[in-house]
Amino acid sequence: MVSYGRGLEKKFDKLESIDTNKIVIVGGSNVNFGIDSDLMEVSLGVPVVNMGFHAGLNTFNIISPVTPFLTEGDILIISKEFNDELYGASVEVSNYFQFMPLKARWETYKNFDAIAPILKCHINNSQNNIINFDFKPQNTYKPGTYQAKAFKNDNLKKNVIDFEMNTGTYSKIKAKKLDPPSNIELFKYYQNLKTNLNERGIKVYFSIPAIADSRFSKEEMITYYQTLSDKTGIQLLSKNILSFPREKLSNTLYHLNATGRKERSLNLTNDLSQILNIKLKKINELFYASSTKINATPLKLNDFRQCKLIDSQLVFVNNNKKDKQNYCRVMLKDTNTTFNDKSFKIVVKGNDSLIKDLKFKAVGRPQDWDFIYKDDSKHVLIKNNVQGTIYKNGNNYIGISLNNINKYHNDSIKIIKIEISETPFTSKPIIELGLNKSLAIDSQNSNNELIIKNGEIFTPYELIQNRKYILTNQSKEIRITNLYSGNTKAIKKNSSNPKVNIQFPADVIEVYDLK
Repeated sequence: MVSYGRGLEKKFDKLESIDTNKIVIVGGSNVNFGIDSDLMEVSLGVPVVNMGFHAGLNTFNIISPVTPFLTEGDILIISKEFNDELYGASVEVSNYFQFMPLKARWETYKNFDAIAPILKCHINNSQNNIINFDFKPQNTYKPGTYQAKAFKNDNLKKNVIDFEMNTGTYSKIKAKKLDPPSNIELFKYYQNLKTNLNERGIKVYFSIPAIADSRFSKEEMITYYQTLSDKTGIQLLSKNILSFPREKLSNTLYHLNATGRKERSLNLTNDLSQILNIKLKKINELFYASSTKINATPLKLNDFRQCKLIDSQLVFVNNNKKDKQNYCRVMLKDTNTTFNDKSFKIVVKGNDSLIKDLKFKAVGRPQDWDFIYKDDSKHVLIKNNVQGTIYKNGNNYIGISLNNINKYHNDSIKIIKIEISETPFTSKPIIELGLNKSLAIDSQNSNNELIIKNGEIFTPYELIQNRKYILTNQSKEIRITNLYSGNTKAIKKNSSNPKVNIQFPADVIEVYDLK
């Protein structure tokens, strides 16, 4: 059993922490990899919980353990993979079951058909261990996506899925015919589920899962879910088909990468906003904030391929017109240290257009920066929580890439500073918030105080860990709302200055600047 199963603990922790009406999305890994609940709840102004995990848990054990945590006014979105079964388990998946709280597991314990496959897997696994004298610990560690550290809360961290599916994996996803569902047992389960939830004042919808564009036709996918809707009475939220190309997938046909996840989440958010009649909040910027100055380690730049570095001046030269990439990377040869899970910052000066075209580069394809902002005449480029930097022979590479080398032949930038840090780089320790402007604050790493400065008055506000807050600067007061409890605090303004200053705590937190 891998530590990945502990991701369920974080999901149920969030589910239990919310006292207000919420939207809960259930499904297999298409939901786990394909939904960004942080983005959705900030845009909607309503708590959203990503309860997707693994399709192998099968329908009953994915949905029923969640239902005791739903209350009147909640919305349940079901996005199960195609050709799903009501019951079943595997050795690995059955081990995940233990990470659910007792209140959730009790729903399975009450149903013999649901618990029997799980018990059978545990018994068979124990027998095999005895016969083969294999008593190795089952709690093994897997690097990358499949570990407890990959989860931020109910979501996978962006950095662990911030890569494109390779062409070899994509080529193995072959087209198949998708027949409409015909499982009578499954239909009856959904019918009873809808009746039970509706009696409790809970709405339930189907949402078509995300999948690779090469698997099924769009017509077959719509027919599949429309049939499921017709047979069960559960409304289909939308007939929007989100089949994704290789560039928006990560490692399987149901797993989106960070780009695909954002697209799907925004599409689902739009669908929900129409049903809820909610005007969406647009996110202007996402940044990390902290009042603590990071003690970063300065690095030296090595020269790679067609880059010339003289007196910190990096000149991009295209000697071979066929070459479309240009790298400049820091190399670390110490095999006891890696760049994984570290954060990278580079400060440069030069052509604004060229700098905007720079990409972050480790192993694999160039990636977008988390943040780019201007500090006087300098540009600051940040990539936090770096993954995938280990190359062959234990070497680590990290740096920048300029793809459009033909456009910038003989152009240059000056490298001012390069730093690496154990914690994310922040872009704004203090922000000036204009009148009628709002921030959404994610306090995942913080239990400290936020300081709100209005004129000469400083007002502290204590943040609770793993909560989201909406802070709005109104004409006569500043309002802070805990999105998960619904509690609001109003702070009267004592200054004629319409703007207020927000000083963030020492812990690193995420902040969404809302339009």
